[in-house]
Amino acid sequence: MLSTNLLFFTACRFLMLWNLNILCLCVCMCTTGQSGNRTLENEFAQAGFSAAVVQEEVVLGAVGANEWRGGIVRFGTEPAPIPHFVKLDTPTDSYLGYSLSSLCGWSTSFGALLVAGSPREGHVGGIHILALHRNGSVATILHQQGSQLGSYFGAEILSLEMIENKASRSNEKGSCRILVGTPGAWRGDREQGSVIVYAPQKDGDKISLQSLPSLVPSRDSEQGWFGAVIENLGDLDGDGERDVAVGAPRESEGTGAIYIYLSHNGELSSKPSQRIKGTKTSGLFGLALALTADLTGDGLPDLAVGSFGLITILRSLRVVRLQTILGLEPNRIPLPGTAANGERNGHFNFSIFMSLTAQATGEVTVPLKIELNLDVGRRKPRAEFVQSGKDAGVGLNKLVKNVTLKLSSKDDNNAEYTCKLEYFITVADNVEDRVRPIHNSFDISIIENEPQDLYPSPVLDPSSPTSHMVLLHFSKDCGKDDICLPDLSLHASLSSHPVPSWAKHQTRFPFLTGYSKQIIVNIRLKNNGEDSYNTFLFVYFPSSFYYNTLTNLSPHDRVACDMVQQNETRESKLLRCQIAQHMFKAQALLNFKVLLSTEERQTMQELFITASVKGENETKAALRDNSAEPRPLPILTAANLFLTEGEEMNAFVDILVKGINKETNFTYKVLNQGQEAVSFYLDFLLPVTFDGVPALQFQKASKRVECSAQREPSREDLKFGGEEICGTQHCILIPCKSIELLPVSENMDVSLTFTVLTKAFTKNNNGKFTLVTSGRLHLNNSHFVSINDESQHRAQVNIVVSVQLMHNFLLIIGLSAGGGLLLLLLVVAACYKAGFFKRNQMQEPNVNGGNTAQDVGRYEVNIVVRMQLMHNFLLIIGLSIGGGLLLLLLVVAACYKVCLFFHLPAIYPPPPRAGFRHVVAPG
Repeated sequence: MLSTNLLFFTACRFLMLWNLNILCLCVCMCTTGQSGNRTLENEFAQAGFSAAVVQEEVVLGAVGANEWRGGIVRFGTEPAPIPHFVKLDTPTDSYLGYSLSSLCGWSTSFGALLVAGSPREGHVGGIHILALHRNGSVATILHQQGSQLGSYFGAEILSLEMIENKASRSNEKGSCRILVGTPGAWRGDREQGSVIVYAPQKDGDKISLQSLPSLVPSRDSEQGWFGAVIENLGDLDGDGERDVAVGAPRESEGTGAIYIYLSHNGELSSKPSQRIKGTKTSGLFGLALALTADLTGDGLPDLAVGSFGLITILRSLRVVRLQTILGLEPNRIPLPGTAANGERNGHFNFSIFMSLTAQATGEVTVPLKIELNLDVGRRKPRAEFVQSGKDAGVGLNKLVKNVTLKLSSKDDNNAEYTCKLEYFITVADNVEDRVRPIHNSFDISIIENEPQDLYPSPVLDPSSPTSHMVLLHFSKDCGKDDICLPDLSLHASLSSHPVPSWAKHQTRFPFLTGYSKQIIVNIRLKNNGEDSYNTFLFVYFPSSFYYNTLTNLSPHDRVACDMVQQNETRESKLLRCQIAQHMFKAQALLNFKVLLSTEERQTMQELFITASVKGENETKAALRDNSAEPRPLPILTAANLFLTEGEEMNAFVDILVKGINKETNFTYKVLNQGQEAVSFYLDFLLPVTFDGVPALQFQKASKRVECSAQREPSREDLKFGGEEICGTQHCILIPCKSIELLPVSENMDVSLTFTVLTKAFTKNNNGKFTLVTSGRLHLNNSHFVSINDESQHRAQVNIVVSVQLMHNFLLIIGLSAGGGLLLLLLVVAACYKAGFFKRNQMQEPNVNGGNTAQDVGRYEVNIVVRMQLMHNFLLIIGLSIGGGLLLLLLVVAACYKVCLFFHLPAIYPPPPRAGFRHVVAPG
C-alpha cells in the first residue's frame, strides 16, 4: 500500500511529444555521412530509448534504427564494452525496442530470453521474445501481434516472477507473467488503455503464451494512456508475492493517476487495491514510475512517481494480515428440556481467536474496532449477550469494542500478535423459529487515526477477510440420523360463497354470476413423515380474483399468506402461504379455507384452481401427493325469479244456457329481481274433465312464450301440488318456455286461453265450480341457477264457473215467437177479408186502337190504386212482425228479471283452492 503523504522533489523538465514518439534520451548514438541512395541504418537509432539487463548483459532499445524498423544494441561485460547493433526483420516503422524486459531470467539452448515491444508494427503493435546467443546473434522465439488498430500494443513491457520465494510456488501455470501495455486501446466506446497479461509456458526451446484477465482502468477514465508505464513494486503487502503499479498519466484531463494491483496466490488481482490521483501535482502524474530504496526507514520500499516537472515519493504503508477463527461451544442448540447434566440450557461461549502479522521493523500499534451481531437480519433476535464484565450489557444482541494491539517484530522483519476474546450468549427455550440457524456476524476494521509521526496507521491486507459469519444450529427431532424426511399430502376442493338458503347443505355449489362473490378453496394438509421445514403452500387462481383472507384456522395454527408478484400479462395469480411459520411437525394435520374474492363479471365457463405444497427438506420421492387440482367449479348465471298470479287470482265464467261453450283466459306473472337477464320455463297443470266429462280445452298462449303440445303429467310433475289439484280428475300438463330473455327489474305476463265446455257443468240447473290451475317456473340448469327456493316458483290461478240456467227458457221463447206469428196471421186474415188480396181484372187498352181515351184513363187510375193498396199491405205486415218481436223481447226481459237476478247473489264468494267444487244455488 502506498501513502498519499507526498514529498516533492524538483526534477529536470523534459519535453515529450507523444504523436511523434520523440524523447530526449540519456544516450543518443548517431553517425554522420552522406546517405546517397542507400537506406538509413543507425543514423536515427536513438539507442537507449529503453534498456534491460539480461543475465550479465545490458541491452538497449534502438527504435529508429534501420528506417525506424527498430532494433537492439547489446553491450558485453568486457572492461571496455563495445556496442553491437542487431538488425531484426521487422516492417518499416515498427519501433522495435520501444520497450524491453528480461523474461524472468529464462533461457534456452540459443541463449537468454528477452521480450521486446514494437508498438507500431502493422499498426496494431506486437511483442517479440528474442533469444540472445553468446556469439552476438539474436533469434526470434515467439512473435505475438496486437488485435486492435492504434492500440500501441507493446508500448510498455514488464515480465516478473510473481512469487519471490520460488520454493513456495503452487501455481500450475508457473509464476512468471508478461504484462504488455496498450495505452491506446479502446474499451467499449472509449479510448481507455489496458494492460494485457500473459502466462508464458516453456517447453524445451519452445515458448507459448496463455492469456489471463487484463488490467483495465476505472469506467470513467478516458484517453488516460493507462498502461503507458508499468512498474514492479516488489512485495508491497508482505505476503511474499510481487505487486504492480500501472500509470495513466493523462487520466482526468491530464491530471494523471496510478493504479496499484496486488497479487494473491500467484495471480494479479484484476481489481486495483488503490487508485491514487495526482491532484497535488503539476499534471501527467504517473508519466514515470520507479521503485526506490527505503527512504523512510520503515523496512518497506517506496515509489517515485514522475509528473510534469516533479517527482513524487509515495511511501508504503504497513500492511497487517489478519487471521480469525470463531467458535461456539456447544455448537448446537439442544431441544427444550434436553440439556446434559451440568449444562445450562441455552447458554453458549462465543470465542474469537485472532492472529495478526505485519511486515515491519520495531513495534507496530494496531487500533482495531470489533463488532459482534447476534442473529443478524432478525427484527426480534433469538440470541442475546449476557453480562461479562464491562464487555457487554444485559439483553443486547450487538457489541462494539475498540481494541489496541501492539505487534512486536522478529529477526525476519515480521511483527506478530495473537489474542483470544470470549463472550457469552443465551438463547431462550420458547423461540418459535427453530429451523433457521442463528447467524452471528463478526466484523473487524482498523481505526484510521491522524499520524503523529512519520508512521501512519497501518492498513489491513485486502486479502484478509474482515467479516465472518458463524452459525448456531438448532437440534432436530429427526431420529438417530438427524435428518428429517417429511411426507406432505395435500387435498383441495372448491365451493362458492354465498349460496342460496335452499342449498346450504350442499358441499359443492356452482359459482353464480351476479350473486356469488367468493371462491372458497378448502385445504387439507397433512405431514405423514418427520418435521418439515419452511413449508409453503402455493395456490394458482384466475387473475379476475384477489386474495381475501383465511378462515377455519384454530387458534394455535399459524398460516401467513401473501401474493407473489408476477407478470401482468399472465392469466393467473399466485398466492404463497407459509405453513406453521417455520416447522410443520410430524403427523400434523391442518384444515383451513382460502377465500378468493371478485367484483368482476365472470366470462369463463369453469373456474380452474391448482394448489401445491413444498417443504424445504422434502425429498423428490415424497412429492407424489404434493399437488392438488380440484374439480373445476362451473360458472352459471344467478336467477332471482318470482312466479305470481296476474292482476286477479280468479277467472270467472258464467253459463246461462246449455250447449253454449264459453272462452276464457287466466294470467300468471313472472318477475325478475336479479342482476342478470334470464330465460325460463313454465309448466301449467290443470284438470280438463269433470266427472269424466271434458270440461276445458286449451286454445293458445300469449306471444312472449312458446308452448308445446299438452301431455300427461309425470309423477315428477305431480310432486309440486299436482295430486291436490287433480284429485280424481284427469289433468294435463302444458309446457312453455320464454322466447326472449326477461330483463332485470321487469316482469312478464303469461296468459293461456281455454274453451269451457258447458256440457260438463249443466247437469244441474245452477251452481258454482272452481277449477284450480297450477303454474311452476323452472330454469335451464346448464346456464341458470335460481337463488330462490321452490315455493317462489309456484302459483295458482282459479277458474270459477257459475251455472245459472233460466227455467223453460226455450219454451218461453217458442211461445213468444208463436204468439207473434199468430198475431201476424190474424192481421193477414183480416186484410184478406177486407179485400186487400182480391185481384180485380181490368181490361187493358186495346193496342190496336179500339179503346177510347176514357178507357185508357180508367186503366191508369186502377194501377195507381193497386200500388197504394200494396204499400199499405207491406206496412201492415212490418208492423205485425215488429209487434211480435217486441212481445218476444218483453217476455224474455220479464223472465230474466224474475228468474235470473232473483236467484243469483250480488258478490261471488271466494272459491276453494283445489279441485272441482259444486255449489247448489239457494232456493
